[in-house]
Order: sequence, then C-alpha cells, then structure tokens
Amino acid sequence: MPRFSLQTALDVRERMEKLKQKEFAQQLQVAQELKARIGDAQDAIVASNGQMNQLKSGGFSVAHLQFHESYKSRMNQQIAILEQQLKEQNEVVDVKQQELVEATQKRRVLEILKEKELFRHRKKQERLERLEMDEISQNFAIKQRSH
Repeated sequence: MPRFSLQTALDVRERMEKLKQKEFAQQLQVAQELKARIGDAQDAIVASNGQMNQLKSGGFSVAHLQFHESYKSRMNQQIAILEQQLKEQNEVVDVKQQELVEATQKRRVLEILKEKELFRHRKKQERLERLEMDEISQNFAIKQRSH
C-alpha cells in the first residue's frame, strides 16, 4: 500500500488537534473549578444564615449580627468576582472550543483526501489485476487452441 502523499501534514494536524483538545480540557477544568468555588461560597452563606438563625433563638448580640452581615457582604463580593471570572473563563472556553472544532475539521479534510487516495489506489490495483487475469486467460485459451 502506498504512503499517503500528505501523511506528514495529516500527522501534524492530528498533533495539533490533540494539543487543542488538551488546551480545551484545561480551560474547561478552570471553569468547573470556578463554578465549584461559587457553589462553596454560596453554601458558606447558607451555613452562616443557619448559624445566625440558631443564635436568634438562643440570644445574640449586635456584634454577632454585625459579624454575620460583614461576612455575608464579603462572601457576596467574592461570589460577584468569581462570577465575573467565570464569565471571562467561559469566553476563553468558547474560543478554545472553536479552535478545537477548526483543528478537527482540518484533520478530517486530510483524512477524507487519504481515504479517496486509498480508494483510487485500490481501484487501480483491481483494474491491473483484472487485466493480468484477462491476459492469463487469453494465453491459456491460445494454448488450448494450439493443442
């Protein structure tokens, strides 16, 4: 079987696609980590609210209320920052996903060319084999007539 004439380019495209897959996966992981951090911060606010409700039933001071409100404010600020980072990260993920799609398309184009080239090669081989078989049968028929 002959070597595909653009095999080197196909190999490069495959490596580029794998690189783009890795970059996409890394950026997606960063986005997931940001989502987890947002969830943790929201859970911390819920837990703090629960603790404050327990304190209300058992008695609390103004200092407790101030501490709770200050903590809740800081956590909401942190959530806002994380959400902005997540928004920006999602944009990066979208860019990396588009780059991956383009790399996959480029690789696929070369694979289609390779398949077509192999198909043409197989057809040529089949045609040559048929010609050879025809020649053999003609030679056999000529020998049979001469005897």
